[in-house]
Amino acid sequence: MSYAMFNPVHCSGRCFKSCGIVYRSAHQLRADVKHSFIPTSKDKPKDIEIRSHELMYRAGFIRQQASGVYTLLPLALRSIAKLSNIIHEEMSAIGADHLSMPCLTPRELWLQSGRWDEAGPELMKLKDRRKKEFCLGPTHEEPVTQLVADYLNSAKQLPIRLYQIDRKFRDEIRPRYGLLRGREFLMKDMYTFDATVEAAQESYKLVTEAYMKVFNRLGLPYARVEADTGLIGGTLSHEYQILSPIGEDTLNFCERCNYCANVELENKEKCSIEGCNLRQSQGIEVGHTFYLGTKYSDAFQATFANEDGEIVPSEMGCFGLGITRILAAAAEVCNDSSGLCLPLSLAPYKVCIIVLNGSLGKKAKDQSEKMTNAACELYDSLQATSLAGDVIIDSSPRSNGVKLSEADLIGYPFTIIIGNRHESGSTDFEVKRRFDHKKFTMSVQELVDACSVLPNVSTGCKLK
Repeated sequence: MSYAMFNPVHCSGRCFKSCGIVYRSAHQLRADVKHSFIPTSKDKPKDIEIRSHELMYRAGFIRQQASGVYTLLPLALRSIAKLSNIIHEEMSAIGADHLSMPCLTPRELWLQSGRWDEAGPELMKLKDRRKKEFCLGPTHEEPVTQLVADYLNSAKQLPIRLYQIDRKFRDEIRPRYGLLRGREFLMKDMYTFDATVEAAQESYKLVTEAYMKVFNRLGLPYARVEADTGLIGGTLSHEYQILSPIGEDTLNFCERCNYCANVELENKEKCSIEGCNLRQSQGIEVGHTFYLGTKYSDAFQATFANEDGEIVPSEMGCFGLGITRILAAAAEVCNDSSGLCLPLSLAPYKVCIIVLNGSLGKKAKDQSEKMTNAACELYDSLQATSLAGDVIIDSSPRSNGVKLSEADLIGYPFTIIIGNRHESGSTDFEVKRRFDHKKFTMSVQELVDACSVLPNVSTGCKLK
Protein backbone atom coordinates (compact mmCIF):
# COMPACT_ATOMS: atom_id res chain seq x y z
CA MET A 1 0.00 0.00 0.00
CA SER A 2 1.32 3.45 -0.90
CA TYR A 3 0.89 6.45 1.38
CA ALA A 4 1.11 10.11 0.36
CA MET A 5 2.62 12.79 2.60
CA PHE A 6 1.09 15.48 0.47
CA ASN A 7 -1.91 15.87 -1.81
CA PRO A 8 -1.43 13.79 -4.95
CA VAL A 9 -1.67 15.11 -8.48
CA HIS A 10 -5.19 14.53 -9.75
CA CYS A 11 -5.37 13.62 -13.41
CA SER A 12 -7.50 11.71 -15.84
CA GLY A 13 -5.98 8.68 -17.49
CA ARG A 14 -3.34 6.40 -16.10
CA CYS A 15 -1.21 7.49 -13.10
CA PHE A 16 2.02 6.04 -11.81
CA LYS A 17 2.72 5.80 -8.06
CA SER A 18 6.13 5.82 -6.43
CA CYS A 19 7.31 6.64 -2.90
CA GLY A 20 3.88 7.88 -1.89
CA ILE A 21 3.50 10.44 -4.69
CA VAL A 22 1.26 10.16 -7.76
CA TYR A 23 2.84 11.03 -11.11
CA ARG A 24 1.18 11.76 -14.43
CA SER A 25 1.55 9.12 -17.10
CA ALA A 26 4.23 9.49 -19.74
CA HIS A 27 1.94 10.79 -22.50
CA GLN A 28 0.91 13.68 -20.24
CA LEU A 29 4.18 14.80 -18.67
CA ARG A 30 7.70 13.44 -18.42
CA ALA A 31 9.94 14.41 -15.54
CA ASP A 32 12.68 16.57 -17.05
CA VAL A 33 15.37 18.63 -15.33
CA LYS A 34 14.66 21.56 -17.63
CA HIS A 35 11.09 21.75 -16.27
CA SER A 36 12.00 21.02 -12.64
CA PHE A 37 12.95 23.29 -9.74
CA ILE A 38 16.42 21.99 -8.88
CA PRO A 39 18.52 25.04 -7.86
CA THR A 40 22.02 23.51 -7.78
CA SER A 41 25.07 25.59 -6.96
CA LYS A 42 28.81 25.40 -7.58
CA ASP A 43 29.65 27.48 -4.55
CA LYS A 44 29.82 26.46 -0.89
CA PRO A 45 27.88 28.93 1.26
CA LYS A 46 29.52 30.65 4.20
CA ASP A 47 29.32 29.22 7.73
CA ILE A 48 28.79 25.63 6.54
CA GLU A 49 30.83 23.26 8.69
CA ILE A 50 30.15 19.74 7.42
CA ARG A 51 30.03 17.94 4.09
CA SER A 52 26.36 16.89 4.20
CA HIS A 53 25.17 20.44 4.79
CA GLU A 54 27.29 21.68 1.89
CA LEU A 55 26.14 18.96 -0.51
CA MET A 56 22.45 19.21 0.39
CA TYR A 57 22.66 22.94 -0.36
CA ARG A 58 24.69 22.62 -3.56
CA ALA A 59 22.60 19.68 -4.88
CA GLY A 60 19.37 21.66 -4.50
CA PHE A 61 17.84 19.77 -1.57
CA ILE A 62 17.53 22.60 0.98
CA ARG A 63 17.69 26.37 1.45
CA GLN A 64 18.02 28.18 4.76
CA GLN A 65 15.39 30.74 5.78
CA ALA A 66 16.66 31.49 9.29
CA SER A 67 19.00 29.96 11.84
CA GLY A 68 17.98 26.32 12.15
CA VAL A 69 15.01 26.76 9.77
CA TYR A 70 15.10 25.29 6.25
CA THR A 71 12.96 25.01 3.16
CA LEU A 72 12.81 21.43 1.91
CA LEU A 73 13.05 21.58 -1.87
CA PRO A 74 11.48 19.06 -4.30
CA LEU A 75 14.43 16.63 -4.35
CA ALA A 76 14.52 16.49 -0.54
CA LEU A 77 10.77 15.90 -0.40
CA ARG A 78 11.08 12.98 -2.81
CA SER A 79 13.71 11.39 -0.57
CA ILE A 80 11.60 12.07 2.52
CA ALA A 81 8.55 10.54 0.85
CA LYS A 82 10.54 7.37 0.18
CA LEU A 83 11.74 7.21 3.77
CA SER A 84 8.21 7.85 5.02
CA ASN A 85 6.85 5.08 2.82
CA ILE A 86 9.29 2.57 4.33
CA ILE A 87 8.21 3.67 7.80
CA HIS A 88 4.50 3.41 6.91
CA GLU A 89 5.02 -0.14 5.64
CA GLU A 90 6.88 -1.26 8.77
CA MET A 91 4.36 0.43 11.08
CA SER A 92 1.45 -1.17 9.23
CA ALA A 93 3.15 -4.55 9.68
CA ILE A 94 2.91 -4.22 13.48
CA GLY A 95 -0.66 -2.94 13.51
CA ALA A 96 0.03 0.76 14.12
CA ASP A 97 -2.47 3.44 13.07
CA HIS A 98 -1.45 6.69 11.38
CA LEU A 99 -2.84 10.03 12.59
CA SER A 100 -1.90 13.72 12.66
CA MET A 101 -2.02 15.90 15.77
CA PRO A 102 -1.77 19.72 15.93
CA CYS A 103 1.64 21.34 16.25
CA LEU A 104 0.09 23.88 18.65
CA THR A 105 -0.58 22.39 22.07
CA PRO A 106 -2.13 24.33 24.98
CA ARG A 107 -0.18 25.17 28.12
CA GLU A 108 -2.72 23.32 30.29
CA LEU A 109 -1.67 19.93 28.88
CA TRP A 110 1.98 20.54 29.66
CA LEU A 111 1.14 21.81 33.14
CA GLN A 112 -0.83 18.60 33.73
CA SER A 113 2.23 16.49 32.92
CA GLY A 114 4.57 18.82 34.79
CA ARG A 115 6.71 19.54 31.74
CA TRP A 116 5.76 23.18 31.03
CA ASP A 117 8.55 24.47 33.26
CA GLU A 118 10.64 21.31 33.31
CA ALA A 119 11.25 21.49 29.55
CA GLY A 120 13.16 24.76 29.91
CA PRO A 121 13.95 27.34 27.18
CA GLU A 122 14.04 24.73 24.38
CA LEU A 123 10.22 24.61 24.50
CA MET A 124 8.92 27.18 21.99
CA LYS A 125 6.12 29.09 23.73
CA LEU A 126 3.71 31.68 22.37
CA LYS A 127 0.46 33.50 23.18
CA ASP A 128 -2.58 34.08 21.00
CA ARG A 129 -4.51 37.37 20.83
CA ARG A 130 -6.49 36.34 23.91
CA LYS A 131 -3.24 35.84 25.86
CA LYS A 132 -3.82 32.08 25.96
CA GLU A 133 -0.48 30.24 26.08
CA PHE A 134 0.59 27.47 23.75
CA CYS A 135 3.77 25.71 22.74
CA LEU A 136 4.96 24.35 19.40
CA GLY A 137 5.28 20.67 20.22
CA PRO A 138 8.74 19.07 20.27
CA THR A 139 6.93 15.80 21.06
CA HIS A 140 3.31 14.78 21.67
CA GLU A 141 3.00 12.62 24.79
CA GLU A 142 0.51 15.05 26.35
CA PRO A 143 -1.94 15.44 23.42
CA VAL A 144 -1.94 11.73 22.52
CA THR A 145 -2.49 10.60 26.12
CA GLN A 146 -5.41 13.01 26.49
CA LEU A 147 -6.80 11.68 23.20
CA VAL A 148 -6.63 8.07 24.34
CA ALA A 149 -7.92 8.92 27.83
CA ASP A 150 -11.16 10.23 26.27
CA TYR A 151 -11.62 6.93 24.41
CA LEU A 152 -10.26 4.19 26.65
CA ASN A 153 -12.42 2.35 29.19
CA SER A 154 -11.79 -1.38 28.70
CA ALA A 155 -8.82 -3.71 28.37
CA LYS A 156 -10.50 -5.07 25.25
CA GLN A 157 -9.59 -1.80 23.47
CA LEU A 158 -5.89 -2.43 24.00
CA PRO A 159 -3.27 -2.45 22.60
CA ILE A 160 -3.40 0.97 20.94
CA ARG A 161 -0.48 1.95 18.67
CA LEU A 162 -0.60 5.44 17.14
CA TYR A 163 2.01 7.33 15.13
CA GLN A 164 2.42 10.44 13.03
CA ILE A 165 5.00 12.03 10.73
CA ASP A 166 4.88 15.75 11.27
CA ARG A 167 6.79 18.92 12.08
CA LYS A 168 8.36 19.40 15.47
CA PHE A 169 9.98 22.45 17.07
CA ARG A 170 12.84 22.94 19.50
CA ASP A 171 14.54 26.23 20.35
CA GLU A 172 18.09 24.92 20.03
CA ILE A 173 20.67 27.03 21.82
CA ARG A 174 23.03 26.58 18.86
CA PRO A 175 21.46 25.34 15.62
CA ARG A 176 24.15 23.86 13.39
CA TYR A 177 25.00 21.25 10.76
CA GLY A 178 21.97 22.00 8.57
CA LEU A 179 19.14 19.51 9.08
CA LEU A 180 21.10 17.62 11.75
CA ARG A 181 20.37 20.19 14.45
CA GLY A 182 17.57 22.53 13.47
CA ARG A 183 14.80 24.38 15.28
CA GLU A 184 12.07 22.98 13.02
CA PHE A 185 12.24 19.42 11.75
CA LEU A 186 10.22 16.44 10.56
CA MET A 187 9.82 13.58 13.01
CA LYS A 188 8.01 10.28 13.18
CA ASP A 189 6.67 9.87 16.72
CA MET A 190 4.73 6.84 17.96
CA TYR A 191 2.86 6.08 21.18
CA THR A 192 1.72 2.70 22.49
CA PHE A 193 -0.84 1.87 25.19
CA ASP A 194 -1.05 -1.60 26.74
CA ALA A 195 -2.91 -3.33 29.55
CA THR A 196 0.09 -4.81 31.40
CA VAL A 197 3.81 -4.33 31.83
CA GLU A 198 4.44 -7.55 29.92
CA ALA A 199 2.24 -6.43 27.02
CA ALA A 200 3.96 -3.02 26.97
CA GLN A 201 7.35 -4.68 26.82
CA GLU A 202 6.13 -6.81 23.91
CA SER A 203 5.01 -3.63 22.12
CA TYR A 204 8.42 -2.10 22.84
CA LYS A 205 10.12 -5.14 21.33
CA LEU A 206 7.87 -5.05 18.24
CA VAL A 207 8.53 -1.37 17.57
CA THR A 208 12.27 -1.55 18.14
CA GLU A 209 12.49 -4.53 15.78
CA ALA A 210 10.47 -2.55 13.20
CA TYR A 211 12.91 0.35 13.58
CA MET A 212 15.84 -1.96 12.91
CA LYS A 213 14.04 -3.18 9.77
CA VAL A 214 13.69 0.44 8.65
CA PHE A 215 17.42 1.08 9.02
CA ASN A 216 18.30 -2.22 7.35
CA ARG A 217 16.12 -1.28 4.38
CA LEU A 218 17.79 2.11 4.20
CA GLY A 219 21.21 0.47 3.99
CA LEU A 220 22.87 2.86 6.45
CA PRO A 221 25.55 1.96 9.05
CA TYR A 222 23.69 2.16 12.37
CA ALA A 223 23.83 0.94 15.95
CA ARG A 224 21.16 0.40 18.61
CA VAL A 225 22.42 1.73 21.93
CA GLU A 226 21.09 1.64 25.49
CA ALA A 227 20.28 5.20 26.53
CA ASP A 228 19.20 7.54 29.30
CA THR A 229 15.46 8.33 29.54
CA GLY A 230 16.05 12.07 30.04
CA LEU A 231 13.15 14.55 30.06
CA ILE A 232 10.76 12.06 28.42
CA GLY A 233 10.94 9.78 31.45
CA GLY A 234 10.32 6.06 31.85
CA THR A 235 12.51 3.10 32.80
CA LEU A 236 13.88 1.73 29.50
CA SER A 237 15.37 3.55 26.52
CA HIS A 238 17.43 2.96 23.39
CA GLU A 239 19.03 5.29 20.85
CA TYR A 240 19.54 4.58 17.15
CA GLN A 241 22.82 6.01 15.94
CA ILE A 242 24.23 6.49 12.44
CA LEU A 243 27.99 5.94 12.69
CA SER A 244 29.79 9.09 11.59
CA PRO A 245 32.86 11.07 12.73
CA ILE A 246 30.78 14.25 13.10
CA GLY A 247 28.38 12.64 15.59
CA GLU A 248 28.10 14.17 19.05
CA ASP A 249 27.95 10.81 20.90
CA THR A 250 30.92 8.49 21.43
CA LEU A 251 30.08 4.78 21.08
CA ASN A 252 31.92 1.59 21.92
CA PHE A 253 30.85 -1.38 19.82
CA CYS A 254 31.93 -4.96 19.26
CA GLU A 255 32.48 -6.19 15.70
CA ARG A 256 31.68 -9.79 16.70
CA CYS A 257 28.36 -9.32 18.46
CA ASN A 258 25.55 -6.80 18.76
CA TYR A 259 27.02 -5.05 21.78
CA CYS A 260 27.07 -1.26 21.51
CA ALA A 261 27.05 1.35 24.24
CA ASN A 262 27.32 5.07 24.67
CA VAL A 263 30.53 5.59 26.65
CA GLU A 264 28.58 7.69 29.17
CA LEU A 265 26.37 4.67 30.03
CA GLU A 266 28.61 1.76 29.19
CA ASN A 267 28.48 -1.53 31.06
CA LYS A 268 31.41 -3.54 29.69
CA GLU A 269 30.10 -6.76 31.23
CA LYS A 270 27.43 -6.90 28.53
CA CYS A 271 30.00 -7.89 25.90
CA SER A 272 30.91 -11.43 26.94
CA ILE A 273 32.50 -12.86 23.80
CA GLU A 274 36.04 -14.05 24.44
CA GLY A 275 38.56 -11.97 22.58
CA CYS A 276 36.00 -9.26 21.92
CA ASN A 277 37.41 -6.42 19.87
CA LEU A 278 35.79 -3.16 20.94
CA ARG A 279 35.92 -0.31 18.46
CA GLN A 280 35.03 3.29 19.08
CA SER A 281 33.08 5.59 16.78
CA GLN A 282 31.10 8.77 16.90
CA GLY A 283 27.37 8.50 16.29
CA ILE A 284 24.55 10.76 15.07
CA GLU A 285 21.40 10.07 17.06
CA VAL A 286 18.51 9.65 14.61
CA GLY A 287 16.02 7.69 16.71
CA HIS A 288 15.01 7.11 20.32
CA THR A 289 12.64 4.66 22.01
CA PHE A 290 11.24 4.77 25.55
CA TYR A 291 9.21 2.50 27.80
CA LEU A 292 7.28 5.10 29.81
CA GLY A 293 5.29 3.02 32.27
CA THR A 294 2.37 5.05 33.68
CA LYS A 295 3.99 8.50 33.92
CA TYR A 296 1.57 10.10 31.43
CA SER A 297 -1.40 7.76 31.78
CA ASP A 298 -1.49 8.59 35.51
CA ALA A 299 -1.36 12.33 34.79
CA PHE A 300 -4.17 12.21 32.21
CA GLN A 301 -6.25 9.34 33.64
CA ALA A 302 -5.74 7.14 30.59
CA THR A 303 -7.25 4.27 32.57
CA PHE A 304 -9.39 1.20 31.95
CA ALA A 305 -11.16 -1.57 33.83
CA ASN A 306 -9.03 -4.70 34.03
CA GLU A 307 -10.29 -8.29 34.27
CA ASP A 308 -10.91 -7.88 38.01
CA GLY A 309 -12.91 -4.71 37.48
CA GLU A 310 -10.17 -2.49 38.88
CA ILE A 311 -9.51 0.89 37.26
CA VAL A 312 -5.81 0.92 36.34
CA PRO A 313 -3.59 3.16 34.18
CA SER A 314 -2.38 1.96 30.80
CA GLU A 315 1.28 1.13 30.25
CA MET A 316 2.85 3.41 27.65
CA GLY A 317 5.78 3.59 25.29
CA CYS A 318 6.97 6.32 22.92
CA PHE A 319 9.20 5.95 19.90
CA GLY A 320 10.77 8.62 17.68
CA LEU A 321 12.62 8.77 14.37
CA GLY A 322 14.09 12.03 13.07
CA ILE A 323 13.02 12.09 9.42
CA THR A 324 15.02 15.10 8.23
CA ARG A 325 17.86 14.08 10.53
CA ILE A 326 18.05 10.60 8.93
CA LEU A 327 18.25 12.19 5.46
CA ALA A 328 21.03 14.55 6.59
CA ALA A 329 22.91 11.71 8.33
CA ALA A 330 22.64 9.63 5.14
CA ALA A 331 24.10 12.52 3.16
CA GLU A 332 26.94 12.75 5.68
CA VAL A 333 27.98 9.09 5.36
CA CYS A 334 27.01 8.58 1.69
CA ASN A 335 29.10 10.97 -0.40
CA ASP A 336 32.36 11.25 -2.28
CA SER A 337 34.41 14.00 -3.88
CA SER A 338 31.84 14.38 -6.70
CA GLY A 339 28.75 14.79 -4.54
CA LEU A 340 25.99 12.82 -2.85
CA CYS A 341 25.90 9.04 -3.11
CA LEU A 342 22.57 8.26 -1.41
CA PRO A 343 21.42 4.63 -1.39
CA LEU A 344 18.66 3.60 -3.79
CA SER A 345 16.22 3.66 -0.89
CA LEU A 346 16.68 7.43 -0.45
CA ALA A 347 17.84 8.78 -3.82
CA PRO A 348 15.21 11.22 -5.16
CA TYR A 349 15.36 9.52 -8.58
CA LYS A 350 17.01 6.17 -9.28
CA VAL A 351 17.75 6.87 -12.95
CA CYS A 352 18.68 10.02 -14.87
CA ILE A 353 18.68 9.96 -18.68
CA ILE A 354 21.07 12.63 -19.98
CA VAL A 355 20.65 13.84 -23.56
CA LEU A 356 24.00 15.16 -24.75
CA ASN A 357 24.09 18.41 -26.70
CA GLY A 358 25.97 18.68 -30.01
CA SER A 359 27.21 21.53 -32.17
CA LEU A 360 25.06 24.20 -33.79
CA GLY A 361 23.46 23.95 -37.23
CA LYS A 362 20.54 22.21 -38.95
CA LYS A 363 22.21 18.80 -38.89
CA ALA A 364 22.95 19.15 -35.18
CA LYS A 365 19.36 20.21 -34.54
CA ASP A 366 18.06 17.12 -36.31
CA GLN A 367 20.47 14.95 -34.37
CA SER A 368 19.37 16.60 -31.08
CA GLU A 369 15.72 15.87 -31.85
CA LYS A 370 16.64 12.28 -32.67
CA MET A 371 18.44 11.86 -29.33
CA THR A 372 15.61 13.50 -27.41
CA ASN A 373 13.11 11.13 -29.02
CA ALA A 374 15.32 8.19 -28.09
CA ALA A 375 15.48 9.44 -24.49
CA CYS A 376 11.69 9.77 -24.37
CA GLU A 377 11.26 6.25 -25.75
CA LEU A 378 13.59 4.92 -23.04
CA TYR A 379 11.80 6.94 -20.35
CA ASP A 380 8.44 5.53 -21.43
CA SER A 381 9.86 2.00 -21.42
CA LEU A 382 11.15 2.45 -17.86
CA GLN A 383 7.82 3.92 -16.78
CA ALA A 384 6.24 0.59 -17.64
CA THR A 385 8.52 -1.19 -15.12
CA SER A 386 9.08 -1.08 -11.36
CA LEU A 387 11.07 2.12 -11.97
CA ALA A 388 7.90 4.05 -12.79
CA GLY A 389 8.06 7.51 -11.23
CA ASP A 390 11.76 7.08 -10.42
CA VAL A 391 13.25 8.32 -13.70
CA ILE A 392 14.11 11.86 -14.80
CA ILE A 393 15.42 13.16 -18.15
CA ASP A 394 17.93 15.98 -18.51
CA SER A 395 17.32 17.48 -21.95
CA SER A 396 18.27 20.99 -20.82
CA PRO A 397 20.33 23.15 -23.23
CA ARG A 398 23.26 23.40 -20.79
CA SER A 399 26.74 22.14 -21.57
CA ASN A 400 27.37 18.40 -21.36
CA GLY A 401 29.98 18.90 -18.65
CA VAL A 402 27.53 20.79 -16.45
CA LYS A 403 24.84 18.12 -16.92
CA LEU A 404 27.20 15.24 -16.11
CA SER A 405 28.74 16.92 -13.07
CA GLU A 406 25.29 17.89 -11.76
CA ALA A 407 24.13 14.28 -12.05
CA ASP A 408 27.09 13.25 -9.89
CA LEU A 409 26.42 16.07 -7.41
CA ILE A 410 22.77 15.04 -6.93
CA GLY A 411 23.83 11.41 -6.87
CA TYR A 412 21.42 9.62 -9.19
CA PRO A 413 22.33 5.93 -8.64
CA PHE A 414 22.27 5.24 -12.40
CA THR A 415 22.86 7.66 -15.26
CA ILE A 416 22.15 6.77 -18.89
CA ILE A 417 23.95 8.77 -21.59
CA ILE A 418 22.11 9.36 -24.89
CA GLY A 419 24.66 10.60 -27.43
CA ASN A 420 24.80 11.18 -31.19
CA ARG A 421 25.67 7.51 -31.84
CA HIS A 422 22.49 6.36 -30.19
CA GLU A 423 19.84 5.15 -32.59
CA SER A 424 16.10 5.31 -31.99
CA GLY A 425 14.79 1.89 -31.07
CA SER A 426 18.09 0.71 -29.58
CA THR A 427 17.71 -1.90 -26.87
CA ASP A 428 21.09 -1.40 -25.14
CA PHE A 429 22.34 1.74 -23.38
CA GLU A 430 25.49 3.06 -21.75
CA VAL A 431 24.82 3.18 -18.00
CA LYS A 432 27.02 4.75 -15.34
CA ARG A 433 26.72 3.45 -11.77
CA ARG A 434 27.14 6.33 -9.35
CA PHE A 435 28.81 4.84 -6.29
CA ASP A 436 31.86 3.48 -8.14
CA HIS A 437 31.57 5.44 -11.43
CA LYS A 438 31.77 2.21 -13.45
CA LYS A 439 30.10 2.07 -16.87
CA PHE A 440 28.09 -0.78 -18.32
CA THR A 441 26.07 -1.60 -21.40
CA MET A 442 22.58 -2.60 -20.28
CA SER A 443 19.15 -3.33 -21.63
CA VAL A 444 16.04 -1.89 -20.00
CA GLN A 445 15.43 -5.15 -18.14
CA GLU A 446 19.03 -5.38 -16.95
CA LEU A 447 18.77 -1.86 -15.55
CA VAL A 448 15.53 -2.73 -13.76
CA ASP A 449 17.21 -5.84 -12.34
CA ALA A 450 20.21 -3.79 -11.17
CA CYS A 451 17.88 -1.50 -9.22
CA SER A 452 16.16 -4.54 -7.71
CA VAL A 453 19.15 -6.67 -6.76
CA LEU A 454 20.63 -3.89 -4.61
CA PRO A 455 17.48 -1.94 -3.75
CA ASN A 456 18.73 -0.30 -0.58
CA VAL A 457 22.51 -0.53 -0.58
CA SER A 458 25.19 1.88 -1.69
CA THR A 459 28.85 1.22 -1.08
CA GLY A 460 29.14 4.99 -1.06
CA CYS A 461 27.78 4.69 2.51
CA LYS A 462 30.88 4.09 4.56
CA LEU A 463 32.37 4.88 7.91
CA LYS A 464 34.97 7.47 7.03
